[in-house]
Amino acid sequence: MQNVTENIDVGKLLDNWDETHELTKDEALAILNCDDVCLDKLIETAYALRLKYKGKKVSIQLLTNVRSGNCSQNCAYCAQSCESQAQIEKYKRVSDEKLYGDNDLVDNKHLARHCIGLSGISFTDAEIEDLAGRIRKMKKNDTQICCSIGFLTEKQALMLKEAGLNRINHNLNSSRRFYPNICTTHTYDQRINNIRMLKRIGFEMCCGGIIGMGENREDVVDMLMDVKEINPESVPINFLLPIKGTRLADRDISGLTPQYCLKVLCLARLLVPKSDIRCAAGREVYFKGIEPTLFKVVDSIFASGYLTADGQGIDDTTHHLIFILNRPGHPILLLSLLHQEVTCFNLVLQSDAVIHTDQNRFALAQHIAGHELHVVPHPVRFVPCRADIDFFRFLFQFFVLVGVLDSERNLTLEQR
Repeated sequence: MQNVTENIDVGKLLDNWDETHELTKDEALAILNCDDVCLDKLIETAYALRLKYKGKKVSIQLLTNVRSGNCSQNCAYCAQSCESQAQIEKYKRVSDEKLYGDNDLVDNKHLARHCIGLSGISFTDAEIEDLAGRIRKMKKNDTQICCSIGFLTEKQALMLKEAGLNRINHNLNSSRRFYPNICTTHTYDQRINNIRMLKRIGFEMCCGGIIGMGENREDVVDMLMDVKEINPESVPINFLLPIKGTRLADRDISGLTPQYCLKVLCLARLLVPKSDIRCAAGREVYFKGIEPTLFKVVDSIFASGYLTADGQGIDDTTHHLIFILNRPGHPILLLSLLHQEVTCFNLVLQSDAVIHTDQNRFALAQHIAGHELHVVPHPVRFVPCRADIDFFRFLFQFFVLVGVLDSERNLTLEQR
């Protein structure tokens, strides 16, 4: 396989990228194995697809652990597995206060979706009916809900669908070949069959995997090829966060370089360009400092943690998710404080910041900046901030990060 991929010119493949071309396994593996010098071209190809199908927004999901621990399955990566010695909180049913409070947070912050996870592989009809009742209450404001759950019977799946559940997460996690290395209490094909049943009865699907568990690159390609066949609405890609007490606690993750992780995400975008590509667990670790590049590929993230692993909180995510590329003409990802929705803007002039605002606050913006700003037409709607004081703080932070001001409010860009 390695000899075959060495003969594939990845640069030429990307230069002549044809979206209708179905990547072969050899070509997909060549992309993962390509020299880092090809990475910029790979990212730009993925970015073009991201813009075409997802525009310039990044959706933020909140994840709530509804049932934690005491799982009968032996998944090597999971703190909730029957073999795990990880010190985690265990409960069979999260409190109504926590569940509905999180759901209200999703609604109030205008997040994209509330994701709920339940440990375990099977459930009684009574447990599913209880969950269905809770979902009905959570849907009062038509909140988008995705549920990560084990193997359902068709009857149980229909109960949840009737309750209003929009989407179900069921990851493949790795390739069919490698799967027995991470779990022996159920099979890869059981997962595939469960997904097929859920799709048949009309659920949206969320299906991805975990990178860094000891698999080789061919396994990653095989998994993503199977994801492509499933064609889910969302593809979460997790990068292993070794958890003390699990079988993978001491797994060597040195191979998870930012460059390799980006190649995996780009390959996912090329294979399933119309799906949400979500950078899930590991985002805060493996992409720290290169978020602008990350968001050229992915359009979806989690905030506030990953079941039993901590993550960046919602306030930190929504108030500080302002990234720049420091080059004119390249995208800036800008988060509105009200709708928690990331939108790309462009720096169109070398020495002038571009911000989209309403005319009532335009004078304030110019006063803070100390030099001329240009408000430019943009195809996305602008959502004003909650209050002038929030707006003031937001603009100051924005201008510091863009480079219009330094921390002492001195101009840092050459004036024309």
